[in-house]
Amino acid sequence: EPVEISSTIIDHSPGWIVVEFLMRGKENQVKSFMWSHFVSFDLKNQKAGPIPEEVMKLIEESTTPKPAENFDERFLQLRKGLVGYE
Repeated sequence: EPVEISSTIIDHSPGWIVVEFLMRGKENQVKSFMWSHFVSFDLKNQKAGPIPEEVMKLIEESTTPKPAENFDERFLQLRKGLVGYE
């Protein structure tokens, strides 16, 4: 079955971002979803560090409001067919 996978940034701080991935099938039905946490890492110092300012500006402009307070609430929303953004 053909599916479409989309992603959007749903949360961020100066050192990390959270991205939601949705896999949808026929008629936009959600087949699966995932929240992935990305931490900014400074290769020179070999430790977590702040996201560069120019990248942070892009992240702030691209962030979609978090559709649920936590992963479990989001799961319940999606089971009811409520995506919450497009």
